Amino acid sequence: MQLDSKNATVGGVICDENGDWIFGYNQYLGKYSIFYVELWGILEGLKFIQRRGHDKVIIQSDNLEVVKDILGSVSTASNLVFIR
Repeated sequence: MQLDSKNATVGGVICDENGDWIFGYNQYLGKYSIFYVELWGILEGLKFIQRRGHDKVIIQSDNLEVVKDILGSVSTASNLVFIR
């Protein structure tokens, strides 16, 4: 995210169970908060994985707020569409 303009891109890396690179992705989003950019990146990665027929994943994020909200949504009904 470019802090002065708030323009954001999202991206990620998909690896196999051995940690070997399978593919990467990125996408320009526009003006979003860091929180939503992190969620969008996870959502996009999950969509790519699902299209390839995988049903078990490990998600890694360095954003503690996002991780807490995702983990908290398991036991509560989240109001955020991205998490649902």
